[in-house]
Amino acid sequence: MVGLLLQYCLELPESGGLGLRRVQWQANAQNVVSVKTALRLGFQHEGVKRWERVVPASETKPNTVEKLPREGDPRRADFGRHTAVLGLCWDDWEDGTREKVGELMRPR
Repeated sequence: MVGLLLQYCLELPESGGLGLRRVQWQANAQNVVSVKTALRLGFQHEGVKRWERVVPASETKPNTVEKLPREGDPRRADFGRHTAVLGLCWDDWEDGTREKVGELMRPR
């Protein structure tokens, strides 16, 4: 499914796509499976946005930031999340990622 979305986003309009210059993948920085999937599809790791989201204590999952916010924070009981940011740009797509994704999409 992701391969189809990448084709739609990055192919030029004359080829049935949107002609976007960049696609971004964001995942919990501790979600290794998601980050590895993006890398396998040709995305490049661009960085980690620290404390990017507040995760309510009622929704806390094992892969949230363990450290609680500072004393006095109005949402101290809630955890934070670091977010990994990965990008795939049109030039990556045209320089071989299109073929790599196409190969991953082929039935085995």
